[in-house]
Amino acid sequence: MSIEITNIDEFKQELNDFVSKRMKIAGHDILKAITRKVEDMELIGKGALRQRGYFTHVEQSQDEVSLILETGLSYAVYLEYGTYSYFNRYGLNSFPNKPDPKKKNMSPNQRKEYPKGMQPFAPIRKVLWNKQVMEEIFSDAFK
Repeated sequence: MSIEITNIDEFKQELNDFVSKRMKIAGHDILKAITRKVEDMELIGKGALRQRGYFTHVEQSQDEVSLILETGLSYAVYLEYGTYSYFNRYGLNSFPNKPDPKKKNMSPNQRKEYPKGMQPFAPIRKVLWNKQVMEEIFSDAFK
């Protein structure tokens, strides 16, 4: 038995278009989850990061559809990765389960105990590396 497929290119394009639309939905939901993290951690006031700090877009090639997450704000990288090294402070095997408190919530004497710089709050990674959150987002997007 042989089967001849005559419209494979059209099928691929339709499939890519479908996936692209669903990835846009997933991107929107990922942005909502990141914004909730930013708000839950009280990282900022009603500033640019909350309102327009992160955005997504979908790139589509013949064989691949990619969801791209970006920010145009220069300080977003410091919220994500901090400005001091947790490794230098805690070592390889003693990284804290709960991050240090924010310095703005400490007394001046408490602040002196912590190294200079800002800890990593990682609002993006706390969403993207959370298996349950990502499964919910993509399950909803591809319903």
